[in-house]
Amino acid sequence: MGIDADLRSGLNVWVVVGMNDDETKNITLPKFSELSVRLCAKCDAIPFFSKHHYLGDKPFRSSRIYKLIDTKGSMLGCCVFHGVSAPETCVGAFGLKRNEQHGIWELGRLALVPELNGRNYTSWFVSRAIKKLMVEETVAAIISYADSSVGHIGSIYRACNAFYCGMSAPKKDFYVNGKIQERGTTKGVYGEWKPRPQKHRYVWIFDTDLKLKWPVVSCNWRGIPKGVVIK
Repeated sequence: MGIDADLRSGLNVWVVVGMNDDETKNITLPKFSELSVRLCAKCDAIPFFSKHHYLGDKPFRSSRIYKLIDTKGSMLGCCVFHGVSAPETCVGAFGLKRNEQHGIWELGRLALVPELNGRNYTSWFVSRAIKKLMVEETVAAIISYADSSVGHIGSIYRACNAFYCGMSAPKKDFYVNGKIQERGTTKGVYGEWKPRPQKHRYVWIFDTDLKLKWPVVSCNWRGIPKGVVIK
């Protein structure tokens, strides 16, 4: 199924194609002037991600959550910021010790309703959420990842002027009865080590004193990282 614009109309109306005449339906997309970004309660973010994010009901960390809403107050998007998941990330990315990592954030989860995906709505939303975060918090840098295991490459982050820093380091996870054992010892436990899918790394730097140690990799004009093949 694809979505094509009706170029004969001055209205911002799109038609879902790949359906028969009885199933075809028009989708009126909002104008950017009709959208706004607001703080979001976690209790509102959880069901939204459950419905619209590929990780579904998986729990997530959060310090600041923002939502994209229209003039009716309908929630069209959500993104989550939190502190870095592992202090070692800041050591590798910036050479910062544990007591020097204040102001380093992760964009940990992002989703929009399907009708808005693949257009400029996501970059519009992310850029304004970052601006709000910078007003409300100390922000030296933001790191985000795109999950290669589900075909994500992070072009949206390049569209928002993030540096592409290649793939995350190869790691392995310990599985017990088909599930990852995230904590505790593995000694004497029956299970197996499996490679962890690598992720594409992206970084925004706002503190000019920060020195990025990760290599910056070039992308083409579409924001696709060099060497990445889109299947």
